[in-house]
Amino acid sequence: MPKSTLGGVNNDNDWERDLNRVMHFCNAATRNITASYIYNRTRSIDVKRVKKLLNHLEGDGLLVKIKSYPSNAWRVANLFKTTILGQRRCMGKPMDEAVRLAYRDNIFKLLNRKPVIVDGVIQKNELNLTQEARELWQSFSDSFESKLGKGGEFEDIKILAATTPGQAARIAGNLHLALHVDAEEPWKILVSKETMSQGISCAEYLIAHAKNEFIAKMKKILEWMRNLGSNKFTQGQFYKALQEGFNIDTSETCLDFSILLKEDMENALECLIRRHYINEVQTERTFEISPHLK
Repeated sequence: MPKSTLGGVNNDNDWERDLNRVMHFCNAATRNITASYIYNRTRSIDVKRVKKLLNHLEGDGLLVKIKSYPSNAWRVANLFKTTILGQRRCMGKPMDEAVRLAYRDNIFKLLNRKPVIVDGVIQKNELNLTQEARELWQSFSDSFESKLGKGGEFEDIKILAATTPGQAARIAGNLHLALHVDAEEPWKILVSKETMSQGISCAEYLIAHAKNEFIAKMKKILEWMRNLGSNKFTQGQFYKALQEGFNIDTSETCLDFSILLKEDMENALECLIRRHYINEVQTERTFEISPHLK
């Protein structure tokens, strides 16, 4: 993708990196996109710069500006979010040797940390949060919960997404141990607000990636439905297709359809019904495909 000349940033070495980050959050969004929406998720790119990045994506046809919105807002141009695969550019520099060695040594320090044993019993050392870190996590947890309900950002993957706040806390705990890798008893040091913020950012990235994986699965399911020789299918046919990968070439995706469970089937069917791609026949577990899909 060519670099934008907006704001004189065409010589900015970080432009491609920031553009890819903004595209990632646009792909994961299920609501109108504003500069503040992206800023609150990247936590590092200036709002003015975010606006320039969004304008650039609009110019490339990936976003459509909503004129009726009270402030600048966009929506993703396609029904299914576009992917940046095939468009990415490696802008990174080789890692400094001293940094590489320090990283390696710290990883081994973490792996080689010996447990505390008292009277032959391994002690469980709990990590505790500062008041600020606890309040930040609680706020994130409360706000994230609303995204799991009807119409929420993660409604389609609510079972998986429900673990995100806990995942954020666990990641923060690991980051805390890495930060205090040389401390003899790092569990006696409170986890800071900054470390918790980093854990939340990592968890948000991971769940957005999981949502994109779910979208990729649903695209395969829709393709299978389009190629089906009938306008109906049974639950048994659908489950068998799940296990067989929908008879579609999956060589270009990392998704392993052979290990999908019954919960995946139920979740996929609920999503298709909710979005009016299929309609369940009341008398049996048979589903009619919307004629608009064909």
